[in-house]
Amino acid sequence: VVAMVTPARLVHGGDAFANYRRRAMRSRRPAIAGVQPMSNPRVVAVVAATARRGSLASPFGNARGTSSRAASRTRTRGAASLDAASVVPDADPPKRKHIHPPAVYVSEPGEEVLMQFGESMRVEELPAGTRVAYPGVRANAPSDPKTMRAMVEHALDNPIGQPPLREKIRRLLKAKSRPKILFAFDDVSIPLPPMVSPDIRSVILEEAERRCVEEGVDPRDVKFVCSIALHRYIREEEFRHVCGAKLFRKYYGKGQMTNWNAVDREFSVEIGVTSEGEKVRVANEFAEADLMVYANVNYVAMDGGYKSYATGLVHYDTLAYNHDSSTLKRTRSLFDPPRSALHKSIVRIGKVMQKHTDVFHVETVLDDNRFPWYLSWVQIAWRRMGFLRQLVAKISCFFLKFLPNWLRLWIFWGPLVRGPFGLVQVVAGETEAVHEETLRANYEDSVVDVDGQADVLVLAPTCIGPYTKDTYLNPLLVNTYALGYYYNMYVGGVPLLKQGGVMVVVNPMPYKWTSPTHDAYRAIFEEAVGPLGPERFEELQARFATDDKLNDIYRNGLGPAAVHGFYMYTWAAHGMENVGKVFVVGATDDRGPNALGWEKCDSVVEAVAAARAWLDNPDAKATFWQCPPVGYARVAVAGGERERARIAAESECPRAKAKRKALLREAELAEKKKAEENAKRAMLARAEEAKRSAEARAKEAEASVANKKIRRDAVGLNASDAAKAQAERATAGALANARMTAPRGLASRREERDMWLGAVTVPPAHLDGSMPGDAGFDPLGLGVDPKRLAWYQEAELMHGRWAMAAVVGVVAAEAAGAAPWWSAGGAASYALPANALLAIQFAVMGVLELKRVNGFIATGESGAWSSFPFDPLGLQKDATRVAEVKHGRLGMLAFAGIVAQAVVYRVGPLLALRDHVEDPFGCNLVSNVAHIGQTFEAVASKM
Repeated sequence: VVAMVTPARLVHGGDAFANYRRRAMRSRRPAIAGVQPMSNPRVVAVVAATARRGSLASPFGNARGTSSRAASRTRTRGAASLDAASVVPDADPPKRKHIHPPAVYVSEPGEEVLMQFGESMRVEELPAGTRVAYPGVRANAPSDPKTMRAMVEHALDNPIGQPPLREKIRRLLKAKSRPKILFAFDDVSIPLPPMVSPDIRSVILEEAERRCVEEGVDPRDVKFVCSIALHRYIREEEFRHVCGAKLFRKYYGKGQMTNWNAVDREFSVEIGVTSEGEKVRVANEFAEADLMVYANVNYVAMDGGYKSYATGLVHYDTLAYNHDSSTLKRTRSLFDPPRSALHKSIVRIGKVMQKHTDVFHVETVLDDNRFPWYLSWVQIAWRRMGFLRQLVAKISCFFLKFLPNWLRLWIFWGPLVRGPFGLVQVVAGETEAVHEETLRANYEDSVVDVDGQADVLVLAPTCIGPYTKDTYLNPLLVNTYALGYYYNMYVGGVPLLKQGGVMVVVNPMPYKWTSPTHDAYRAIFEEAVGPLGPERFEELQARFATDDKLNDIYRNGLGPAAVHGFYMYTWAAHGMENVGKVFVVGATDDRGPNALGWEKCDSVVEAVAAARAWLDNPDAKATFWQCPPVGYARVAVAGGERERARIAAESECPRAKAKRKALLREAELAEKKKAEENAKRAMLARAEEAKRSAEARAKEAEASVANKKIRRDAVGLNASDAAKAQAERATAGALANARMTAPRGLASRREERDMWLGAVTVPPAHLDGSMPGDAGFDPLGLGVDPKRLAWYQEAELMHGRWAMAAVVGVVAAEAAGAAPWWSAGGAASYALPANALLAIQFAVMGVLELKRVNGFIATGESGAWSSFPFDPLGLQKDATRVAEVKHGRLGMLAFAGIVAQAVVYRVGPLLALRDHVEDPFGCNLVSNVAHIGQTFEAVASKM
């Protein structure tokens, strides 16, 4: 308020009014070709027509210095013709690139700086030795409407990588009698504050629409769509400002000027899939158009390019591919597109859209003149303000403290606060080629070279942001601006803040949520962000995305879509992953900091001291990054490009690395599962082939018997019986071969079975529940071969049966009072010597085992002697077969335990059980391990 009534001469110096008068006079001069060059001419960059298409390779390396724009500098003279601006080479380029040059300096003891403080401002003392990085304010570009219109006309008629707009329209009319033309444009989230009239988008849209109508396009086939994606619908008065009063009167009332609804699927259609499997669902207006002309406003490097329509005109389903925390964690900087995983996904989607519908892209770059004269001191470094400006700033900060929030909000967002932006550059043509020029213009004179990373980064987010137009800066958005936008203001792959460093955020963080605009933000903050944190908050995203009550706020034009709050929190994913600790200075409410895990401090000096204590480094380097104005830090590191690459690689979040490794493991498991499925199919094919072969041999045997039928009467009954027996043996042999191709299964495969790791078990393909005792356990893949699996099944059964018999014998012998089981054999006396007994036993067991193995090979069943399967009691049922396997496994474990107990404790199982029951803490597995030494001594003494 004080600034608004303070004479401009006192605030800005003696030439403030003179400069203002000169600008006003220039804007009122007649636009006549041949007029004399203006004094103190403004310089504008116009990109000439060229067929070159550039890549988006990042221009930022370790070299210092300012990047140069590859466009020719020209000065506009007089009025534009119908199709092109009249331009001449600039014979007198400006001497200054900046009104206020960028600077990096170290603060003195007690030195103060001006900081944004929510809907207010605050003068804060910095700790001595704090590095201050000031991006600087570029020299003003042309802002008078006639010059800007001439620049736009020149761009439309001299595009990059495409024919002029008029020529495209003529070709389209030859191919189609009534082509559909779509004019799409950015919403009011940029520029900030809103641009003074005429908005540059209205100039672009008016000139493009004029060319279309003049060439013969029916106005009924023209549509205007604001590409808001999930942002708030723009209002009627905002349409009038952005599109211009002329187009508004012509199209708005007819329903040809609308917002795009990115929530409801009936307004969209799927047009393709990217190389990464991302389904591209776009607005119906885009899919039906023969040509889209896009009007972009750009003053930060994050915006523009494919992002204009591959974000603004796609459905939520497509946005979800790149607006998730996984993608944002892999984004090295939002303002360095070549290093941004977000932008890589957007480019893929944009190319699918560009292939479907012809796109004529118009991009603009605005200068830093974003505040009216009475607030322009906000962007000036405190050291350069001078006494009068500092006095005005301090008085303003003092009075702002006593104003209610709604009045402060009106001061910063009211109708008086309009940005007198100048037009640095306007380029038209093919999206990718145009955006390359836009990036150059954005980076030019906006990159600040900083030596080394900071341990502590001090930031003061402003309330003038893309999601706070006419609303309060709530805690969710403070997190978005600080750890999302401000943290990402770096280029070259190296963040200004070291990984694991501390961030100090200066903001009051009042717990105020503008209703109904930010009702969804509040619900997400209280139900997802606070309780679940950055690792799990996305679990509720699907629920909010389909919440009709909150989405009705979006449909009625009162606020963003319900799911948009998740993207606000996701936008800070890269910062949240790499920042070790956050301190907030000046917070007036505990709820916001507590939910975010931030710690409160009263001053920047106190917060930096706490940060150094938390880092356990009293010499930790602190840096204050001033914004506004907008700039990008290029951090120089010792060690050159190799060190830069190392730091950039290390800035990748650890959780993202772990997730990538997990995905690789999943891919390996999927490949292994695929191999197992192939093996299973091969096994079944071999089994089927063996079955067919057996049936064929059986038929051959039957045919052989039939062919010998004539001789059977002559040879007699014995010969006939012999042939029949021979055929039966051949058939049995063939069937035996068929049985050995797979293990024995149950009568009915168990769909529901107990798995060895419960529900999380993923059984291999060859263990499908058909075998008794199948719990999905085969970590080494030993049973992939069905023949081997059959042998392993038989071996398990035999070992289990012997173990069950052994356990029963050991326990029974001990209960009967016999000698310990491990010495009973040697203590007894026999009629024959031990060697003779062993020879007899080997012979008898060898014969029995040979009969068993031969019978198993012939029938595929367990048995004894000549009975396969051996089942005199008729117990061969699914339940008993499963029970046998379970008991056999328990028997093997029990016998192993008995042996281990005998070795360690030198007692039988019953005596060991008695000792444990009497003294469970003195006699158990752990305490008895101490007896191993005694056992070895006893054994050694008897050797």
